[in-house]
Amino acid sequence: MHLLTGPEALTNAQIAPKLAATLYRPVRSVELTAEQLLARLTASARPTGSPPS
Repeated sequence: MHLLTGPEALTNAQIAPKLAATLYRPVRSVELTAEQLLARLTASARPTGSPPS
């Protein structure tokens, strides 16, 4: 995780529509608890050395 700074402090929910407008595609912000994030990362993990899908 990187901390980015600029002239305006924005939340992820505020960044999503700005990014969507720049990329001309839908972008959404999803707030996860630490437990939810860990569960998603664990579920998507691949064994070491396996090729990316």
